Amino acid sequence: MSETISILVIEDDNSIRENITEILLYEEFQVDTAPNGEIGIEKAREIEPDLILCDVNMPGIDGHGVIQALREIPALAATPFIFLTALGDRKDVREGMELGADDYLTKPFKTADLLRAIETRLQQSDKREEAKKQEWDSFRKDLSSMIPHELKTPLNSLCTLSQVLRDDWKNLDEEDINEYLDIMIESGHRLERVAGNLSLYSHLRSARSPEELSEYAEEELFNVLISTNVEALAEAQGRTDDIQLELPENSPTCPNAMLFSKALSELLDNAFKFSNAGQKVVVTMENREKKTVITVNDHGPGLTPAQAKKVGALVQFDRKKKEQQGMGLGLSLAQEICNAMGGSLTIESGSETGTKVSMTFPV
Repeated sequence: MSETISILVIEDDNSIRENITEILLYEEFQVDTAPNGEIGIEKAREIEPDLILCDVNMPGIDGHGVIQALREIPALAATPFIFLTALGDRKDVREGMELGADDYLTKPFKTADLLRAIETRLQQSDKREEAKKQEWDSFRKDLSSMIPHELKTPLNSLCTLSQVLRDDWKNLDEEDINEYLDIMIESGHRLERVAGNLSLYSHLRSARSPEELSEYAEEELFNVLISTNVEALAEAQGRTDDIQLELPENSPTCPNAMLFSKALSELLDNAFKFSNAGQKVVVTMENREKKTVITVNDHGPGLTPAQAKKVGALVQFDRKKKEQQGMGLGLSLAQEICNAMGGSLTIESGSETGTKVSMTFPV
């Protein structure tokens, strides 16, 4: 074992704590200890160990209180956590696992069992970190290939037209100047949206606790948010006659109005983009048992099953056939928002039915 691996042992029994410490030091772990839950929480904050061993039954703050406190700290939320419990305390074990513990050992335990449990949890932690690294590497790779295209078009418009206005404005009539300015404003808004979507997507992916999303916590009724956003975007797209709203009168409250509005606007933007004027875009809401389901259904060409499964950050389909403004980030951004709100996003698509995207939220 590597001495760089840090383990925190939280145990109120002196003999057990010393015995575990001796075993771990022999295996060349770096070991810190705490005699109770309160000191254990403070020690964990201070050293941010690679793994925590914690007794369940302790005076004051018990093991359940320790893991609850630590799982609310972003830097410690994913730290491998192994409970040490007395023989027969199955209720404590079950409750501990529900609180986020990774494993448990029943006292008294053998040295081999202790080391095997530690090695297993560290390996799983390494795999999670590696998977996360690969995911972000893939994101950066896609980003580096897409950014030049997505920024080049609006930047070219801004640079070219601003230079024309500067050098030749005296020879332009008012109509031309207004047209150029409109294109520049549209290009600026496109760049602003690209930057905003990337920033929000990255923020959602890196957030490790609900508290980090508190800035979006603004409550509003789901049906009010849907009606307001749909009408505004349809008018902006010149598709007011194509919208069909099916909303119930009774509506639960959405706890993250800003996030939900963003997700809905991305789905609507895609629906308008991949359907023609005159084709209906149907937005529905259903109140099911402890769930609210919001669906956006366009009647465009639809996605193949393979394409629907590949929906991810920066994935775009048939780019050579269709000019797709934006970064292909809309669906993935909506998916991340659903995840952040404790919900889910599903896609159904076919050549005759168009694409149907559903957001499901607990209420």
